Amino acid sequence: MATESSLNQIVKGASPPGTQVPAPTPLPPLAKASADTVDALINQDDDPIVPPPATRTARQWVPTIVSTSPAGHTDNLPSSPPQIYLNLLILESSLRAQYLSLLARRRLNTFFLALLLVWNITFSYFLFLRPREDGSGKLGGSPYWVVEASMRLGFIAGIVAALLIKATGQWETGVRWPRKWLSVTNRGLRGFNLRVVVVRRGLWKESISYVRALAPFGGIADGSGDWHLVETPPTPGEIEQGKTQGTIVEEDLCASGDHLLLLLLPKNFSSEFRENWETYRSEYWERENVRRAGLRKKVAAHKRNKAREVGGWKWWTEERVVEI
Repeated sequence: MATESSLNQIVKGASPPGTQVPAPTPLPPLAKASADTVDALINQDDDPIVPPPATRTARQWVPTIVSTSPAGHTDNLPSSPPQIYLNLLILESSLRAQYLSLLARRRLNTFFLALLLVWNITFSYFLFLRPREDGSGKLGGSPYWVVEASMRLGFIAGIVAALLIKATGQWETGVRWPRKWLSVTNRGLRGFNLRVVVVRRGLWKESISYVRALAPFGGIADGSGDWHLVETPPTPGEIEQGKTQGTIVEEDLCASGDHLLLLLLPKNFSSEFRENWETYRSEYWERENVRRAGLRKKVAAHKRNKAREVGGWKWWTEERVVEI
């Protein structure tokens, strides 16, 4: 049967009986260890720490790290206010493009549904409510079978079109979803303490926007943008590298900054931060719209010059102009 010493040796890893274990080496005093550590730090060649004064002890001296980064280096951090404002501008532009696209889609579908409603009401009246011309006193229809058959065909076509709009999901994507997009977006932005507000414009501008929505493929609908190839000037870094010509990029030259406004909720943002954001946004869009207006004038002048060269005597119509 195993003894207690053998069990301790097997389970606990104890040394066999009769083995002499050497005594552990005593640790140096705490003051001496601290002094040796400080001396090792001071003797390093690549360490910029300044040695402590002779009047201070090793336990009293604490090294101080001095930052040598430039003062404006923090402006490039993701958490700096300029970078936050820039990200908010990008988010607002994306939301504005979505809103204008859905708004144009809703207005176009609303106009089509209004025409379909008028179509169905008209044929319902002629087929069921209008008195007949033969004086029989009956309502609806016509004494001429060709006319009555045409009425029935038009009525059935309107009913089938309404059923197809509902069955294919055109009502959901064209009317219902654009109407609830704003509330769904605000519900998603609530976690970021943001809110989207629609900026109401004048009656004249709203009327013009309704007319533009009826021609979405003509390039004048709200949200389609006015995209052109423009040459951007070289950046200071590219100028230092010897590059004198800019790059050609595609930009939207349509006036922006309206329709939508991204607001910061006062829950986690101070009043100063929110005021600075509004000032930053307004100043940015003022300068950007002025720049876009100048580029639009240059593009229009370029088109007219090109039309004069290749357009013949009808150069003002700009039918044969190919944009470069």
